Amino acid sequence: ALSLFFGETLVPPYMQRLLIGKSIEDTVRGTLWSGLLSIPFFVLIGVIGIIAFSITSDLAPNLALPFVIQTVMPVGLKGFAIAGMMAVIMSSADSFLNAASVSIVHDVLKPLQKAKKKKIFTQEAEIQWTRVATLCVGIGGIIFSIKQTSALDVLLMAYNFWTPVILVPLISGLFGYKAPVQAFWVGSSAGIVSTILWNSYVESSVQVEGALIGILANFLVFILIAKGNEVHDSAAECIVKKAA
Repeated sequence: ALSLFFGETLVPPYMQRLLIGKSIEDTVRGTLWSGLLSIPFFVLIGVIGIIAFSITSDLAPNLALPFVIQTVMPVGLKGFAIAGMMAVIMSSADSFLNAASVSIVHDVLKPLQKAKKKKIFTQEAEIQWTRVATLCVGIGGIIFSIKQTSALDVLLMAYNFWTPVILVPLISGLFGYKAPVQAFWVGSSAGIVSTILWNSYVESSVQVEGALIGILANFLVFILIAKGNEVHDSAAECIVKKAA
């Protein structure tokens, strides 16, 4: 449950929706109502799982919805249910694909181009590169999902690469906490390495997701480096004042 909680915290599609609000009040109101409107949908999903379990208890969890559609629903409604399910999947998929492609272009390609002192992307070039990035991320997502046997496993695996790397520095930045660049790189490296090692050697015996350990490692390293930098800056200021 904690892996799902932290994994869904401040993911890019949600952040995009929060940041497009006209004001803080609009954002708060939209977040509140979206949460309230989500309750009946979550209840419905739970009911579908209970129905599937009551019919057959050995069914894989990720097959519950298709099984109920195939077994319980009449022929006329099956098409609508399948179309609705595909619409929900595509709605989430295009949001994540858009966020990923925009991040690749703006946070990776453009900074690299500036570092090489080349001409900045034109608007047309950005659109073309965004399309290429969307295609590449989509193909990668298809390959990744095919190799996983459960939708939940896909989410947990994705969280292992998201939360240990980005969550700590992102939250610190949103709260206005300033830290040196080294805190981000070293903390993120500690988070992803801790996650990989934990999942490889420890997770199977204690049933604790490596993403949680990675978040903790990232947080500790991030804070230690940030505090160390503050102490260093304070000491440097004192030396400068005494010299003056």
